[in-house]
Amino acid sequence: MRSFILAKEVGINQGLITVFLSFQCLFAAGIFKIWFREQLNCCHYFGIVLLISCAMAMAAAKGENGEI
Repeated sequence: MRSFILAKEVGINQGLITVFLSFQCLFAAGIFKIWFREQLNCCHYFGIVLLISCAMAMAAAKGENGEI
């Protein structure tokens, strides 16, 4: 919760904090694929593409006063 408070104080979009925290799933999927040879199915790849596209959309969105 502290990260949301800090994001608000600095003027960063608080939704980006959630997206950045969601990226840990990508790193975990990569590590498990490499170290434990876990296979990813279509749902996993669809989720990865959806996560990245949402992160790009939120990064491109601007606030009312022009801040991200």
